[in-house]
Amino acid sequence: MNLSYKFFYWGPYLFQSTITAEFCQILLKAGAEARKKKRHYNHKLAGHIKNQFQLTHETLKNHLTDLLAAYIEGHKEFIYQNKIPEKTPVPSFTLQDMWINYQGPGEFNPPHYHGGNLSFICFIDIPKKLMLEVKKFKEREGRSKGPGSVAWIYGEGGKEYNTLVAHFPKTLDFFMFPAALKHFVYPFKSKCERVSVSGNIVNKEYFDKVRD
Repeated sequence: MNLSYKFFYWGPYLFQSTITAEFCQILLKAGAEARKKKRHYNHKLAGHIKNQFQLTHETLKNHLTDLLAAYIEGHKEFIYQNKIPEKTPVPSFTLQDMWINYQGPGEFNPPHYHGGNLSFICFIDIPKKLMLEVKKFKEREGRSKGPGSVAWIYGEGGKEYNTLVAHFPKTLDFFMFPAALKHFVYPFKSKCERVSVSGNIVNKEYFDKVRD
């Protein structure tokens, strides 16, 4: 018997893309400057990470415009499903804050959420030592995404519910998601630094319209 069926979009919208190698180098350079000038940002963040530094985000804002435009087009498809409104220009947005994390062995980010409307994570240096640790972990110890992975959690339920999305990142990976979506980062053991950049966006013009 051939049965027709459908499934429902459910929960938050989690967007994945990539940044350019050029933007990655710009972020690495900005991070090195912030680290040299000791612009520590730990007092504003949830991470159990020693080296977290504030970036001068206004100079980096323009690099996020295309990524935000892609996020919004996908978000409209996600919430409206087959009734997608006409393509709209990317509304103006404010980059509320931006920082770089140099995560070392034993460090981690506990479950937390951010301020603003949207949050993003750019992965700008995933070292080979960490990739090797994850490979060994999967072969010998467990079935999760492994050390150094990032995970998003939403809702409650038993094993038949999909309440967690986890990802072991590659260099240039980019994620954008609702700022209120809880997420966390697993620790790792390798003597290396996993480098990522995060930030928060305020974009009331679009999200107020969606809620109407």
